[in-house]
Amino acid sequence: MTTFLRRTARPLMAALLAGSAAASGAQTPAGPQEVFERYVAAVNTSDMAAVSALISEQVARSDYVRCTPDMNNKACLVAYVKETVVGPEGRIKTLKTDVRGDTVHALLEVSSKTARDFGLERIKGTDVVQVRDGLIVAFHFVPEFADDQTATFFGHLGIGPRATKKP
Repeated sequence: MTTFLRRTARPLMAALLAGSAAASGAQTPAGPQEVFERYVAAVNTSDMAAVSALISEQVARSDYVRCTPDMNNKACLVAYVKETVVGPEGRIKTLKTDVRGDTVHALLEVSSKTARDFGLERIKGTDVVQVRDGLIVAFHFVPEFADDQTATFFGHLGIGPRATKKP
C-alpha cells in the first residue's frame, strides 16, 4: 500500500505544484518566436483584440503615415496592422524565421484585397519584431523591393524604386 501511495502521490504532488506555479503567474513569458506565431495567427483570423493584447504599451513608435499626434504608440501600431493587413482581408504566410536574441526576422508573403486590386497575388517582405516580457516592443515591415510584385505594389503607393512621381 505504501508503494502505491508513493507512486501516485509523487506525480500528483508534482502536478499540483506545477499548477500552483502557473496560477501564481510564475510562468516564463512567451519568447519572440511564440509571440510572432501568435501575432500571425491573430492577423490571419482577423482577431484585432488578440493583436492588440500582444503589443506592449511601451512599443516603439511606428512610422505609419496615418498615425496622428494624438495617438499613443500602441494605438498607432494597432491602426497600422488593422488598416494594412487585417482590414483588407490580409493573410500572412511565413516563409522563414530567424530569431536573434529578443528579435524575430520573419520573411513572409502577405496576400490581401489591396494587392489583388492592383492585379497582384501578394507582396513579400520581412517583419522585424522585437519582444520583451512576452509582448511586442518594436515592429517594422521591410518590403522586399527586389521582388517584382512587391516593388509594383509599393510603387502604386508612391513608395520605393517604382514610385510614381507626383506632379
